[in-house]
Amino acid sequence: MFTTILSYLSSVKSDPLFQSFVDRCCQALFSVLVALAVYTEDVFPLFLLCVGFILLDTASACQMQRRLRRINPNHDKNLGKFRSDKFKDTISTVLYLMLALTLSGAADKLIFHGEENLFPRFITGLFVGWQAWSFLENISSGRDAPWAKLLQRIMVDKAERYTGISFEEFRKLTKKDDSSEPSPY
Repeated sequence: MFTTILSYLSSVKSDPLFQSFVDRCCQALFSVLVALAVYTEDVFPLFLLCVGFILLDTASACQMQRRLRRINPNHDKNLGKFRSDKFKDTISTVLYLMLALTLSGAADKLIFHGEENLFPRFITGLFVGWQAWSFLENISSGRDAPWAKLLQRIMVDKAERYTGISFEEFRKLTKKDDSSEPSPY
């Protein structure tokens, strides 16, 4: 069966009409990709800025989860490890971001006839602010430092969200286990 398919493809590949069709399809696909790249040229630097903040937030979330796992190693062995469902969420965020920036750039060009990219810059500012807030939540969660406590007055402590155990319960667990050593946090 497999050899039959291969022999058919090799015979069709030598057909000039089929080869012309494949060449035209590749040419059309390349033209669409170049047109998309030219159309999104104005918003691409904004997109890269947002992707940088996504990576910063993702790295800080992994670091926070590892910190929480060190505090209570018996709770969840998968904290701070690569998880495909979280990676899927990150990829979908990147795709939605690119769609939002592309559509906002199109709206800016077609509706407002703007050359300054005000609407894509506004979308980028909102997104960067959201990711920066999440980054600050991640670095302050699960810490006893004065600056972390100051941030936790305003922001959410994500320790309970990730582990299901409040940070106060974590502190009680660590104090029972090794009360002689001071906490590094």
